[in-house]
Amino acid sequence: MDVIIDGTNHLIENLVSWGYRQLDGRTSEISSVKPSDLIDSTADIYKISLDDKGLILENKISNSLELNTDKDILLFVFRNLIHNAIKFSFEGRIVIEHQETEEEHIFSVTDSGTGISPKVLKNINTNEILNSVKGTKGEKGSGLGIFLCRKFLNILNGNIIYESVESYGTKVKMVLKK
Repeated sequence: MDVIIDGTNHLIENLVSWGYRQLDGRTSEISSVKPSDLIDSTADIYKISLDDKGLILENKISNSLELNTDKDILLFVFRNLIHNAIKFSFEGRIVIEHQETEEEHIFSVTDSGTGISPKVLKNINTNEILNSVKGTKGEKGSGLGIFLCRKFLNILNGNIIYESVESYGTKVKMVLKK
């Protein structure tokens, strides 16, 4: 129960922080960010949930990688993606990776959980607000996280892409322009 409350508190803090920036007329606050550190702090927040489900979170992002981006937005998206991977996974691994092209940074969160049905996958990739779906242990959600991730990433000229095979897991790619 404490993990749910703690995760909810972090979500609210991120939303309030972003909301204040929006009211001030600022849409992002760019600073030097180490994505690997954000993943590690997120893993700490969800440690009890990871342990409870027998999940191992593998952070394969180099400690030397630094981006000039909005830390709050990136942290919000990582937390949501990792939370969803935990929510819809059984025992196994959640792997976070990074690829770099000339134009983009691509972060992926891959799980071997329940996967997403083709109908729901289509709705996710067309940015519809979804009805909440219970996780593998009955975890509840609001259905807003994915929608908010897209909105926040739009501020950074980023995008989010879901790839999934029902019953085999999901890979979510967060794409940030350089």
